[in-house]
Amino acid sequence: MRYATRLTWPQFASMQRIAGSRFLRAVATLSSGQSLAAITSIAAAPILGRLYQPAEYGVLGGYMAVSSVLTGIGNWQYSQAIIVENRENKAHALVRLCVITTLVTALFSALVGAAIFLYPASSFQAERSWFLLLPVTTMTGGLTAAWTAMANRRRRYRPMAAAQVASVFITVCGSIAFGFAGFGYVGPIVAYLMGAVVSCLFYAHIYYTLPDCRKYALTRRRLVAMAAKHRGFALFSTPSSFVGNFAMQVPVYALGLQGATGMIGLFSRARQLLSMPITLVGGSIAQVFQQRAAVDYATTGNCERIFRSTFWMLLGIGLLPTLLMAIAAPWLFEVFLGPHWRPAGEVARVLAPMLLLRLVCSPLATVFAITGAQREDFVLSVVTTFVTAVAVAVPLLLNWPSIWIAIGFSGSYCLTYCIYLWRGYQHCKC
Repeated sequence: MRYATRLTWPQFASMQRIAGSRFLRAVATLSSGQSLAAITSIAAAPILGRLYQPAEYGVLGGYMAVSSVLTGIGNWQYSQAIIVENRENKAHALVRLCVITTLVTALFSALVGAAIFLYPASSFQAERSWFLLLPVTTMTGGLTAAWTAMANRRRRYRPMAAAQVASVFITVCGSIAFGFAGFGYVGPIVAYLMGAVVSCLFYAHIYYTLPDCRKYALTRRRLVAMAAKHRGFALFSTPSSFVGNFAMQVPVYALGLQGATGMIGLFSRARQLLSMPITLVGGSIAQVFQQRAAVDYATTGNCERIFRSTFWMLLGIGLLPTLLMAIAAPWLFEVFLGPHWRPAGEVARVLAPMLLLRLVCSPLATVFAITGAQREDFVLSVVTTFVTAVAVAVPLLLNWPSIWIAIGFSGSYCLTYCIYLWRGYQHCKC
């Protein structure tokens, strides 16, 4: 029998203040490391902009357009279940399940890489051999996501922040070193791979230093039971992630069909630099929000309060930088990266509204997983992909200038992010 204890208003208000202060401290811890990582990348951008041409970054953009889609389905989204699982032994079983599913996806990515390598009409003729390394990024991405979820569950925010800084530091230093050595397009790709491996090793260390990581005996029967219990993540969240990541890369595929490798570099670099602080700050808030909202929803059946406060926090963080980019992005990119990167500022101006909504929506969209609405998340992902594909295909088929591909992409995502926010808010109140 459960006994309820009625709280007085002062007791309730005190509990809310404690929970809020813990939330802000956790966000501050992650944000400090992520901010340092962002500052490192931004500080190195003027050097990298003068070491590499847009076409050289275009090769990296093409690789990442495929890699990010495969990484997103790496562990079949069972890493999300680690956060919402209520027992520690089952959470550890889910980590092992993520390792198995990641291995399967890595084998599939090897086939994808081989197909791109053997396909003679590939957009990147001389550079397509790098796609044979897709299993490396798929493997590191899937494992990192699983270990990150467990670190988040245990609130290991300080080592998580250190891992993010280390990954960015290795990537930046590698890119600069390879650039000065004259490696050309090879530099950004190798540095990207190095950063992915370092991040994976850091999170492996965080997980395997947990006191109970080897405590529980995990049988095949338990793994099968966990796969069945959380099958919604595999059946709906995985396809959602696939189509969502695919939609995000549709402009790169379209520009590849145009043979515009230089424009791919401009688009990829603009989106990377513009979204870097947004992704890092939003990512830290997302991890803390997911943990806090999962607890609130499990205990009260409602996470509306934390949803609303996080919404206004994210909107306040992103509004001023978005206005700055909309007004002065071309000039800023020219001064910051060099004259040949000014067109990237034009792309950044177009992407700014979309990235503001992405900052707000991405953390809050985790409420679909928390509330068990994976089916609707999948439907919305399919709708997003369809709308984005149409918005990008029109300027491609009509042979409009490449900037219109970015305009169609940004407009379609602004619409779908608003729908996500509205539906997410409805779910958190159930």
